[in-house]
Amino acid sequence: MNFSYGATMTKPESQPQDRSERYHMSVMPHGCWWIDKREEIEGDYIAVACLNFSDLKLKIYNNCPEEYHDIITRQAAEFQSMKGKEYKIKESGKIVILGNGIT
Repeated sequence: MNFSYGATMTKPESQPQDRSERYHMSVMPHGCWWIDKREEIEGDYIAVACLNFSDLKLKIYNNCPEEYHDIITRQAAEFQSMKGKEYKIKESGKIVILGNGIT
């Protein structure tokens, strides 16, 4: 899987203009977060969806643009298909057992 890693979601100086610049997924020790870089509160981007590694349930929030639903659902399905398997978080080095919490 080719994912973008990182926990920081603070906005850059210039606002992203096209869809590919706006959309971002962060993989963190507890799960995945999807954001739209044009949406922010107090200087931080707001999440439009999340997937907790403990239960692998995808939550798409009401503020999520319809155009992102398919790609978010596909990316979440990749994690969900690996239920019970180890997944190493690249940045932190933590090992997650998908669907069973963090080891």
